[in-house]
Amino acid sequence: MTPQEFNKAMGVVLKHERKVRGLTQTNVADELGVTFQQVQKYERGVNGLSAHYIPQLAALFGVTVSYLYEKTGSSHQFNSGDEDAGTDAYAAARYVHRIKDPMVRQILVDMTRKFSREGAA
Repeated sequence: MTPQEFNKAMGVVLKHERKVRGLTQTNVADELGVTFQQVQKYERGVNGLSAHYIPQLAALFGVTVSYLYEKTGSSHQFNSGDEDAGTDAYAAARYVHRIKDPMVRQILVDMTRKFSREGAA
């Protein structure tokens, strides 16, 4: 698969996943920190998504990075057993970051730290 073919395929996946979730291009743009015009270009395959954005999209859509790549028909394979955990961690961090009250954020971080220690035992 050429880079241009991959960009087009990823654009189709992006548009499909966005629509399935009832999101607008502006919603996706806000999450990625780009303009909606840029999202339009990604969806048309005119511009390729930076690798930086793929995990953000996976978290936004509630899927794994592997899922997005598999939907493109790409031959890229990922063997990380912790990928779902990584996607969940990224999503959780993104949501905690949005909390304005620093005390509430700290409570959530402390609680997560406590649970992770209990789970490791």
